[in-house]
Amino acid sequence: MVSEHICDLKHIKLHGKNFGEEIAYYLNKYSISQKELAQRLGLSTQYVYIIINSKTNVNLSISILEGLENVFNLELGTLSEVYSIFANRERVESQDIQKLLIDFGEEFIIQNPYLPLISNIKLSHDMPVGKKLMMMNKFYGVANLNNYNDYLKENALADESVYSSPNSKVWIRFCELSLLKSIEDKKIGVFRKNTFDIVYKKVVKIICDNSKDFKQKIFKLENYLLTKGIVLITMPFIEKSDIAAITFKKGARRLIFVSDIYNCEAFIFNYILHEVTHCFNVNKTEKEIDSIYIEAYNKIKKELSLEYQGIDDGISAFSKCENVKHQDRKGDSCENIKHVFLKYEKVSF
Repeated sequence: MVSEHICDLKHIKLHGKNFGEEIAYYLNKYSISQKELAQRLGLSTQYVYIIINSKTNVNLSISILEGLENVFNLELGTLSEVYSIFANRERVESQDIQKLLIDFGEEFIIQNPYLPLISNIKLSHDMPVGKKLMMMNKFYGVANLNNYNDYLKENALADESVYSSPNSKVWIRFCELSLLKSIEDKKIGVFRKNTFDIVYKKVVKIICDNSKDFKQKIFKLENYLLTKGIVLITMPFIEKSDIAAITFKKGARRLIFVSDIYNCEAFIFNYILHEVTHCFNVNKTEKEIDSIYIEAYNKIKKELSLEYQGIDDGISAFSKCENVKHQDRKGDSCENIKHVFLKYEKVSF
């Protein structure tokens, strides 16, 4: 549940051009000398002088910031927020932060304000760049936005092109933040790398069970994959997010995030098969994964004489138009796949 407090930093009032001037303001307000401040903090007077007179932020520990808050009888975290604002302001002045914000979906977050609410934050056009940077760092759960790119490269089982779009990064992070709620009170098995054939065959059988509707199949897939250490997270597609699905490795688990892009089960199930295959083939490219999952499916289809046509229809459509893109309306962006949408009922997560 999202807490009632939404952080937009509007409550913070600054009293100087840098953190040193902020401390000087409180010293003057409470008639405290630099010597007394040094005594209360257990620091040398020389160090306190440097903190107050430095034109740039001095690297301060949490214990010193908390100590300053105690000396001035401020609410816990007050000066930590102020310190962060000045630190980010310095970064803005020394780096091209505006481009960095664009690269991580600033506009997409502002246009979809419910997305950052999951982190209890709010972003707006009129917010100073330094504060935007703080909010974006909080949303992505990093000290530096570029660290999130490194995190994706290390943990996402996908070609970089899958998550290169700024909007895709936002969607992925939103999925990550939704994860805890999705797996709450659920028992998750241990992922085993050598069980692809067994797991994949079972997934295909669940998808091709004509006695179940779409939602029943998804529910059964979620529960089965949990026993195998694979968490399937289904999320509504967000306009212009530029991504359908992605898989992450997380210790002894695999996380699959899949959207209801195109609102068509033929495509959704193909994305799930693709990502399940990715769980077991960490270093393969997207095209290699496609080849593996299609070959494995055809083998199982022949063995079990499957009647369900959704997987075949999705594969056929994708092969006719390799670069299916979602633009103005779901399903209307490619002439080669329109017939698939007419064949299946509209579905959603």
